[in-house]
Amino acid sequence: MTEEVNALRDGNSELRLARIRVPELEAKVENLANENERLVTRIVEAQQEIDRQTQQRATEASVTNHAPAVSVCPESHLRTVMAAVGTSTGELQQAISGLDTLLDEARRELAATRLREHHVTFEQLHVAIERPDEDVLKQAIVAATSAQSEK
Repeated sequence: MTEEVNALRDGNSELRLARIRVPELEAKVENLANENERLVTRIVEAQQEIDRQTQQRATEASVTNHAPAVSVCPESHLRTVMAAVGTSTGELQQAISGLDTLLDEARRELAATRLREHHVTFEQLHVAIERPDEDVLKQAIVAATSAQSEK
């Protein structure tokens, strides 16, 4: 029975300590709730500011008849400049130059790819020449002729 009494006394002591902490914890909960409410308000205000700025940029873009300043491909940029009312010759020339640069890069890549294909077909032709199989040689000649004609 003494053990039970001691256990009850310990439990009673814990309850007294817990009751003392209840007001402190309630104050923390209230502070956290206030902080949460303040943060939610700030998030709403920030979202409203983002919406306002987005709308303002869209309005500015429509007033000037230009797309918003975003990174676009040269072809899209040229089409936008061509469609815009009041585009200056400098803007048009800059858009054309950007597309020319892209086309030059594509032409260089095409030439390099054709050269690699050309080398491969002629290597296959040399290998086929050294073999006694005429069918392989015929296929290699056709491939080499085709590669030569594409050049």
